Amino acid sequence: MSAFFLRKIFIKISGILIASFFVFSCVFYGYFLSRSKLVDYQTTYYLLVCGETNIEVGAEFVKLEGGAAYLWEDKYVVASIYKKEEDAESVRLALKQRGKEYTIQTVCVENLYFKGEKKKKQDMYLSALNSFRGCLDVIMGCASNLDAGQPQERIKRILTSTHSQLKYLSSQYTEEYLSFSRLCENIARDLQGVEGEVVYSSDLRYISCAMADGYLQLCKQFAL
Repeated sequence: MSAFFLRKIFIKISGILIASFFVFSCVFYGYFLSRSKLVDYQTTYYLLVCGETNIEVGAEFVKLEGGAAYLWEDKYVVASIYKKEEDAESVRLALKQRGKEYTIQTVCVENLYFKGEKKKKQDMYLSALNSFRGCLDVIMGCASNLDAGQPQERIKRILTSTHSQLKYLSSQYTEEYLSFSRLCENIARDLQGVEGEVVYSSDLRYISCAMADGYLQLCKQFAL
């Protein structure tokens, strides 16, 4: 049998195997999608990012300006976080007038995919994520209200209540959703540290960034 003939057979068999694998992959992917539940979960945050390319220098710069100085994904330094793009833009423009360069980074999650979990477990995940997002909204609001001159005592009462809620969530999901429970416990510990005599908005901004970071990581666990 000639080498040319053997090469033709080898090429033909390889083509059949590749085609079969492609068809199998498509069928398997279609079956996988059919077993997944897609949930529309539009959540977007806007990060005010320091324009300094050196993250160590940028972090110190942001701290001096009273910002969060949160290091996001080891890529850039975040001064603050917002739910509305116009809020982030107004702050960016105000800082630019003072000669401070910042950019806006958008982070979001659009959908959640539940890969074959029963409805009861899907509802559990959604309830946990929604509760945590509510706590994040409260702390972001506290940071803004503190800058607007709201009394410290009122802010402390809200933070105390939010701290209790996070501790409760941590205890509720220890067995069924451990990664979520640990995140709640970590944030509750950080939050307890700012409930002293004076609450600083920069501390709340840092915690808000850490919460959003952890929250989005949890959401990505349900991404395809």
